Amino acid sequence: MKKVRYYIALFVSRLFDPIVLFSFLFFYLLFFQIGVESEDFFKTMGLVLAEVVICVGYLFYLIRKKKIDYDITDKEKRPLFLVPVVLFLVLIMPVFWYLKIDRLFLFLQVLAIIFILVWLVINRYYKISGHVGSLTIVVFLMVRIFDWPSGLFFLVLLLAWSRIELKKHSLGQTLLGFVVAWGLGEVLVRLGGY
Repeated sequence: MKKVRYYIALFVSRLFDPIVLFSFLFFYLLFFQIGVESEDFFKTMGLVLAEVVICVGYLFYLIRKKKIDYDITDKEKRPLFLVPVVLFLVLIMPVFWYLKIDRLFLFLQVLAIIFILVWLVINRYYKISGHVGSLTIVVFLMVRIFDWPSGLFFLVLLLAWSRIELKKHSLGQTLLGFVVAWGLGEVLVRLGGY
């Protein structure tokens, strides 16, 4: 029974990986906000795919070199992946502006940068769950901006359980991940005018 719970928790944890979540959010916007027939669709799709491929490629490079594990469990090693990702996201912003990408995409790009920076600062002092925080902010945006049902927050509870079950985080670390992401989402949504 314990082995079954472990594999269920592992499946849930992989299903809600932060990169997967943010990629889903961007692709959802591509198809439903901009519209497949829009000329912006192909520009934005190319940029989003480039971001995902470069970030995931860098993650797998670090894993292959045995510098980090897949979950970046060691909080001291998180900057090794996240700092270059933030720099890349900042450096690609002028391309977004130049191509006149939809305002909501620019907002999400800035949100991702701020989210990662806040996580890096907090993680210098206390390990919090990036998985739970990422899912919280994605669900928060889907509920707040796109009027999806608030019952989606059940997924955050399911993910928090899986991270605790896998012994990647404590209850406090998952709760703090939720609270920080919710607060950050609230502030940024208000500032963004959504």
